[in-house]
Amino acid sequence: MHQEGERFISEHFENAQILTAWPASEELAKPYLGYVKKPVRVLQIENFSLPEILAIAEKKPDFDAALLFSTKYEPPHRIVDWPWWNRMKTRFFDYHRDLPPAAAAKILGVKLVFEEHRGGQWIAVASRDQDINVKANPRNLQGPPNRARANGRNEFSPLTKPFFLRQLANHYTPQA
Repeated sequence: MHQEGERFISEHFENAQILTAWPASEELAKPYLGYVKKPVRVLQIENFSLPEILAIAEKKPDFDAALLFSTKYEPPHRIVDWPWWNRMKTRFFDYHRDLPPAAAAKILGVKLVFEEHRGGQWIAVASRDQDINVKANPRNLQGPPNRARANGRNEFSPLTKPFFLRQLANHYTPQA
């Protein structure tokens, strides 16, 4: 999936600065790894958790697009989800929950132009330029078939935004 996302970046954002996290930051910046033909300028963040995305959105850094991806496999149905175990994983193993691509894009103020989901993992490209010439398969813009959408689109109305952010904060921020 990283190869497809990074191929999309190199085709559509040749001279752009890309917001992303490791390992994609290295894959984009170092052509000898085989993901891109020439280096891409990268603005690296730690992960795609709610606190990290909110911090980046507040700083308003200069980037043209974001390469968002799941930083770990999350099974669709967890057998055990104990709060104390999540706290231990967060404290000792940097455990976090990545925001879904639509939520991260909304908070960053960018538009999803490429998205792919495969077996509990995902990758997405979001652009600040609304007029990007998307050559990718149109199904990439539709997202997974069961994705919940507010008001029928990939955006949330101003009335649902505070509720939406509260729900994200409760779900994606581990309790101390």
